[in-house]
Amino acid sequence: MSNLELSKKVADFWQRSTSFYSIAAVRELLLQLQNDHQKNINRLLFALWFSSEERRYLSQNETRAIKHSVQPVESWIIQARKIRFEIKAQQETIENYPSIREGLLASELALEKLHQQRILQGVYELVEDIKSPINQTNAPEVMLGNIHRMCGQTQEAENLYLQLIQLWQDFEN
Repeated sequence: MSNLELSKKVADFWQRSTSFYSIAAVRELLLQLQNDHQKNINRLLFALWFSSEERRYLSQNETRAIKHSVQPVESWIIQARKIRFEIKAQQETIENYPSIREGLLASELALEKLHQQRILQGVYELVEDIKSPINQTNAPEVMLGNIHRMCGQTQEAENLYLQLIQLWQDFEN
């Protein structure tokens, strides 16, 4: 895939992710999956987006390539979030807290965007294991399968995954 094609996919993924995340019910559900079940929001969003775009399951090679390519960025995001939470806990003692918080959020958002770019690089640049599209009627099953591949399968999160898939389908229609 050319750099231009990849850049277009990255821009589309970012735009659709931010539009989807702006829906209050979606944001609440994603934050619940992140905070209560330790699921990565960008991985969840990617599984939905990829399933809609490519209409196929991620291969094991693609999943491995993605996880390898995003590992450092995920660590940076966790560290940035931890710093933001620590500073928030001390906000009463920090004179310039609102501007510091704004800067930290902007940095965290830039890291999230880099994370999405690395996810797409992992699937489109690092692996040549492209399979044929699936029948569109299986889209929810494929989305769930890709969420499991990207975020793991846990009984506690399964119902939330299904709710997220329904919200994505409503968003797409």
